[in-house]
Amino acid sequence: MVEKGNTVMLGNDYACIYKRYLKEAVSVGGIDKKILKADASNEFHGIPSSGCFCLLPYGIGPLLLGKVTCIEIQQVLVDTANAFFNKETYPFLEFVQGDLRDIKYGDKYFDAVIDLSTLDHMKFDEGLHVIDEYARVLKANGDLVLVIWCRAKPNSKTEAGGVFYYDEEEVTRKINEHFVIEHKETIFIENRESPPGLLVLWRGKRKYVGTPS
Repeated sequence: MVEKGNTVMLGNDYACIYKRYLKEAVSVGGIDKKILKADASNEFHGIPSSGCFCLLPYGIGPLLLGKVTCIEIQQVLVDTANAFFNKETYPFLEFVQGDLRDIKYGDKYFDAVIDLSTLDHMKFDEGLHVIDEYARVLKANGDLVLVIWCRAKPNSKTEAGGVFYYDEEEVTRKINEHFVIEHKETIFIENRESPPGLLVLWRGKRKYVGTPS
């Protein structure tokens, strides 16, 4: 663990966050799997090179043996990403315009969902509803990798600088409604405010509901 100003990180820069997330994302990948990735902002900031650790397609490796669908609400990011990551070179990767609060895919369609700090840009009730949507579109026993900003105090949630800091216990309860949580950890601690912000990672398996598929 490294202290840097008012932030404590599990590494020496923000790339460590991405790498930790990628380790979990790769663990849920596989040949012929259909993977939903939330938003395209990480890819956009890596085009063509801004010093940002570009998550797709360079960082995920084995995950891309499957089919990755990236849902992004901003059309300009979708157009930019599709132009850069063209289908001829990256047939396993597609960017589509859509809203995670109302995912336009059928029930039990995806094998895995991966989300790095997307929900904390939504109001609390909307973000928790997206977890319901992730559960709906995941197959039984499908995988979820989710990272969200939270506050390091029970029953505490605030908005600061356009980021919504969730109540960690409330998020865990919501995830438990649909998933068996296999792993949970804090991967980043930000001490700018009191209580400090925590970047928390969950990995879980979709519970069986009805007929497995």
